[in-house]
Amino acid sequence: MRRSSAITPPYLPTAEPMTKSDLKLYSALEVENARTKAQVVGIAQGAGGMLLLGVLLSLIGWIPLLVVGALAVVVVMKLLSK
Repeated sequence: MRRSSAITPPYLPTAEPMTKSDLKLYSALEVENARTKAQVVGIAQGAGGMLLLGVLLSLIGWIPLLVVGALAVVVVMKLLSK
């Protein structure tokens, strides 16, 4: 049996090309729900971070925590600036 070196698509091509109206777009309600969920997740992450910071502050003390926090801010800023 002869093998073809070309990769064949798993579908049959249609006679007419797809137009922009053929694409499924998200409704305004779906976009708003996604934004709301993202905001809720962000608030929960922020609250968890503040809780963790409070626990660390009570266990470790101010000076080491401020040094580690400053280093973390520098690292994050370096990563975001790339």
